[in-house]
Order: sequence, then C-alpha cells, then structure tokens
Amino acid sequence: LLIGSGWSFVKPFLNRREKWLICGVLVLQVLDNIALLILNTESEGESLYDDWSAVLHMLDIVCCAAILVPIVWQVNALEKSLEDDTEDNGNHEEEEQQQQQSSQQ
Repeated sequence: LLIGSGWSFVKPFLNRREKWLICGVLVLQVLDNIALLILNTESEGESLYDDWSAVLHMLDIVCCAAILVPIVWQVNALEKSLEDDTEDNGNHEEEEQQQQQSSQQ
C-alpha cells in the first residue's frame, strides 16, 4: 500500500498533517481488513453478511482514495514551487541582460 501510493518517494516532503492522514488511513485500513477477515470466517451465510461485506469493502476503497489526497496536495505544491523558481530564474536572467546592456552603453 505505502510503496504503491508513492510513500518511499514523497515521504521526506510530507508535512505533519499529511503524515497524520496517511497514518490514520493506514490504521483504518488494517482494522477494516481484520474486520473483513472475521466477517468472512464467522458470519458467512447470515442475513447481514452481504450488507456488512459491502460496507467494509466500500471503506477499503475510501481508504485507498484518501491515501492519494496528501500525495496530490504535495505534487501540486511541488509544481507550484517549481513554477515560482522558474519565474525567479527568468526575472534574474532579464535583470542580468539589462545590466549587460546598460554596461555596454
């Protein structure tokens, strides 16, 4: 789960809120999978089996989607900082060209 979600790549760049979200989702997903295991072994064939199975599978899907949220936030933040750096470098180059032109005159 963590490697598939890019944890090894973006881990150093996550802030505290994003790390808490990922840890919370991880705990939720572990509990969900344990509940699914117990449900499959203990109550198969009971009347509420299908309902609980659907709810737990939906929770698993929500956890998988939630793990992507901080990664998307981080990618957007990195792209924005890259754009800012590019703009700063462009402004720097323009200033250098103006200085060169003024020194040549």
